[in-house]
Amino acid sequence: DDLRAVSSCSWHSLSSVCRRFFPASASAACVFMSVSRLVAWKRVNRNLYILKELLQLGCTEFIYYVVGEGNQKPKLQELSNKLGLQNHVVFVGALHHANVIAYLINADIFLSMYDSSNVGNPLLEAIRANTIVITLANGDTGKWIRHKKNGLIYDPKYLSFSIVDEAPFFESEICFWITL
Repeated sequence: DDLRAVSSCSWHSLSSVCRRFFPASASAACVFMSVSRLVAWKRVNRNLYILKELLQLGCTEFIYYVVGEGNQKPKLQELSNKLGLQNHVVFVGALHHANVIAYLINADIFLSMYDSSNVGNPLLEAIRANTIVITLANGDTGKWIRHKKNGLIYDPKYLSFSIVDEAPFFESEICFWITL
């Protein structure tokens, strides 16, 4: 119930955003995004595996914008195609700051799965843009994201690239486990 008012932010209702994951009630595609250099430790590959699981659950109404450039881009594009996500993932490239903010404002969910602390300008700007954040509890991330309050935050020790529907969080909680 306090999802809508954390600090001075007015948050989207997680339930209305997540209803979009289910094709029967989808009125528009859910927009995921991440912003980072495309380097190995930023772990954008984790986001692709999560979205592959979402697709396998029959949730097809989503788009994922990958904002950033780096040496991992060709590998991530190849992985996206291999996982069958080519119609759902757009590699946007590097953008000017104002354009990044425009993407964040229009996104439903911001994904950040770094190996080290996920607190940085992209996460803080996602919070400021009232975008729901799904991230890992490493470094100081837990000081900014409170699970089921202003986002979803998971212990990186218990992750496994699968998504499980689990009541009672809204209609069903999307839980992420990514085994390292």
